[in-house]
Amino acid sequence: MLLAGCLGSEDSTNDNSNSGASNEAGDSGSDPVDESTPTPRPDRDGDGIPDAEDDFPDDPSYSVLLDETSDTRQIPEDEWYQWNFELNEQAVLSYDFVVRSGPAIDAILTDDTEYDQLQEGNRFRYYSEGSVMDDEGGQVTTTLAPGTYHLVLDNSDAGEAQPPTNFDDDIAEVEIEIQILQ
Repeated sequence: MLLAGCLGSEDSTNDNSNSGASNEAGDSGSDPVDESTPTPRPDRDGDGIPDAEDDFPDDPSYSVLLDETSDTRQIPEDEWYQWNFELNEQAVLSYDFVVRSGPAIDAILTDDTEYDQLQEGNRFRYYSEGSVMDDEGGQVTTTLAPGTYHLVLDNSDAGEAQPPTNFDDDIAEVEIEIQILQ
């Protein structure tokens, strides 16, 4: 911003410090009116979030990417790998996985309490709309309420997939991409 003007004068007869500001119409003491036009902020998807602030400017369903993970895991037979995440408000979990080698697995979405049951070897509940059972790949997008969740890639007999009983360690190599969106 560039400001120009006189900061002081040696001539005290020309002191305007109490005279108030004047606008182009000659009114004194009134506030200037802002007649500027706001710069348009493009919103291609019409979701109300300007494209510059929107992680998904072409998708009106989402605007913020809260977290993202891309990973490849070697999961030994009779084991699992899990990601846990906590949501403070409703969000969307989206993931895509593929088994590159090894047996079919379960991708299980469960909450904190039920994950404890899984760890203890007990029966457990899971979110069927957020899980893929006994498969070599899948894509899931599901809306979740606030809470703590676990996404488990299971190469054990805890879920529906059953590792082969060939006395070999049948390792599942799994690629996964996970996004948490709002």
